[in-house]
Amino acid sequence: MLLLMIGELFLAIVFYLITKILKRICDSLRKIADHMIKEFFLTLILFNAFNISYSTAVHFKYDSDSKYALASASSIITNIAVFLMAIAIIFVK
Repeated sequence: MLLLMIGELFLAIVFYLITKILKRICDSLRKIADHMIKEFFLTLILFNAFNISYSTAVHFKYDSDSKYALASASSIITNIAVFLMAIAIIFVK
């Protein structure tokens, strides 16, 4: 799966560079490259968001440390930031 994702990213970068080098090629190839790059980063961000969310849930379930409030606030802020980045990638053109 990792090799497939890296291959897709490499192909998207090649498409993007071709459109930058050869200005005559239509914008459809550039749109395809942009979509592939956005899809790659969105997949990467959301996969990491699920990992962070799992860690947050484990933290809430088993932590009884004296710094519980600070750790809880930082994990919630991290989750919110990750999902805001995903939303930004989806809607930015």
